[in-house]
Amino acid sequence: MLSFAQPWAFLALAAVALPVLAHMAFRRTTKRQLFPSLRFIRVSRIPRTSRKTPVDLLLLFLRILFFALLACLLADPRWVLPNTGDRGEETIILLDQSASMGGWGAWGEAQQEIDQVLRDSKGKVGFLGFASSPLAGSEVSPTRDYELVSKAFEQAEALPRQGNPQTAIDRVYQLFGAQATSKTLVLVTDLQRTNWQAVAQKLAERGVSLDLRVVGHAQAQGSNRPGNLTLANARTAPASPDELRIWAQVRNSSPHEVEADLVLETGGLERNRKKILIGANQAAQAQFVMPRGDFVTAAVRIESGEPDALAIDDRRELWLKAPPPRRFAFLADLPAHLPNEVKNKTAVEQRFLQAALASAGDGAWDRWILSQENADSLMEGGEDLALDVMLMPGSALPSDEKRMGFLNNFLENGGVVVATPGERFVQTVTKLREVGWMNLRLKGVPGGARDRAEPFRFAAFPPDTSLGKVFEGKPARDLELASLIKYGEITPLDDDLEVRVLSDNEHPLVFERKIGKGRLVFFAFRLDMTWSDLPSRNSFLPLLVELVKGEGGIDRSWPRLEVGEGKAFGDRVFTAETLGANRFHDQFVEVVLPVSETSPEIFDHLDALGILGSGEVPRNPEGQASLPQEEGEPLWLWFAIGCAALFLIENIWVSPRRLEGPQQSDA
Repeated sequence: MLSFAQPWAFLALAAVALPVLAHMAFRRTTKRQLFPSLRFIRVSRIPRTSRKTPVDLLLLFLRILFFALLACLLADPRWVLPNTGDRGEETIILLDQSASMGGWGAWGEAQQEIDQVLRDSKGKVGFLGFASSPLAGSEVSPTRDYELVSKAFEQAEALPRQGNPQTAIDRVYQLFGAQATSKTLVLVTDLQRTNWQAVAQKLAERGVSLDLRVVGHAQAQGSNRPGNLTLANARTAPASPDELRIWAQVRNSSPHEVEADLVLETGGLERNRKKILIGANQAAQAQFVMPRGDFVTAAVRIESGEPDALAIDDRRELWLKAPPPRRFAFLADLPAHLPNEVKNKTAVEQRFLQAALASAGDGAWDRWILSQENADSLMEGGEDLALDVMLMPGSALPSDEKRMGFLNNFLENGGVVVATPGERFVQTVTKLREVGWMNLRLKGVPGGARDRAEPFRFAAFPPDTSLGKVFEGKPARDLELASLIKYGEITPLDDDLEVRVLSDNEHPLVFERKIGKGRLVFFAFRLDMTWSDLPSRNSFLPLLVELVKGEGGIDRSWPRLEVGEGKAFGDRVFTAETLGANRFHDQFVEVVLPVSETSPEIFDHLDALGILGSGEVPRNPEGQASLPQEEGEPLWLWFAIGCAALFLIENIWVSPRRLEGPQQSDA
């Protein structure tokens, strides 16, 4: 069909023609004046040489047609096929729906940008939202039904999840049609640095043009967005046998200090409130103390007199229940041919360790439970059984390869094995080498033949280690005075063996090796009174517990997951979807907002273009003609030829003709 790229030219010609028409319509006519001499005036007519003919009307029509073609020529005529919009132009709107899009006014700006894209688009338009992964429920393939795209955006919302643009853009490539000749990606995002720093794309090489619509940067100051208070962390710990301590940390992203209230809620009611002052771009802490047992959950939230840029990170829920207990058991596969004396010594050591670990902790928040049934089932091939520590007095390793494989799986999956030497030390070292646990060389057993009158002593721990922090003051003196009657003098042959405890003569006493996710702890002496008086001292239990925990300790609190993460509990998998305190069968899980989404750091426009490997599509300003210059077949040449032809015909038509004969005059 015929269309015009410059339709305003018609209005310009009309503006020129209107004054002429107005002059012709409203020109003054001659008025008759009556005076006596009019009676002598007679009407005189100029004789016409010819009469009006149809040829005159045809000439008038040619002149009208000439001016019409000239007006069309100035309006840039084009021939556009009815299906021009479907000739391969496709646009896909990719919307960031991560948690940070719910703050700094980003979502309202995103709505305006998408509305403008739908108004300006001429071809097919698709839609896709993304958070930690592309949201299949929001996906709309390229279509000319813009209402469908608009409805998909209306149903979208900012989700409490971390953004992953890499996988979303990979999905966009698949949404473009194979016949698309023009591919444009309209990316609506706040360019939060934590989400975009791992993105690497090459849109230009894939033939995709980029239209980047950055939102939520109205208040940005350089690479930061101020105005947000974040409840960065909240933890629960015992304060006394009857009280709990709730600790919270608040972070301020503003360039000025902010005063806020930290509120503690239990049972849906406010229980306590504390004022805190957070410095510019700093963090502050506060603590609450409350009785144990009154409630099972609590909530901590921030209240501030200033509007918060991101409200979703102002509140956290916590479980007030004691964390799961540590479960331990024994592996005592002693060969039948061993003398009863050796078996009795091992049994005595086992009973002592059982009583010692069962008494560890406070019996409420920090508990140790013997779970021998779980250990026996695990050695028979049971899976996903709750067990943390396996004790092997006398290094009673399984003789069956199958049971040994189950024990190795226990170590690989994060278990801890604590072993002490057997009665024949050389056999223990050989077994550890054969199963691939530790490569050691035994030099001898000092004190084994009573060749020393004075007992050996334990060396002090370096102050920067976890053992050094536990054994300070009186506990350190008690450990240093403990007597070591005999031990195995061992030299490690592998570099991955760590020495945790030394004697006063610098001989290693306790080795540790990481195997998979677990750890193997091996003592160079037995934990009974024939080897050392350590079991009778107050320093024994802290030493054993700290060695089991490992350097840095293990967080024994209930699992804490970010939204979108999953965790297996036995044969069931829990997927974190809802913020707050969640219960999954017999497990208690805290689901929190991804910490990365609360970060105020952002990328700027140019950085994003480099990350995405693309230039940018120039945008049409508001009010520009809807028809692009390159759309349709230009017809100006044909209209110009038509105007020239009509002009020549009209000039030839009205040119003077040669007279056939001389005209005689009356004179």
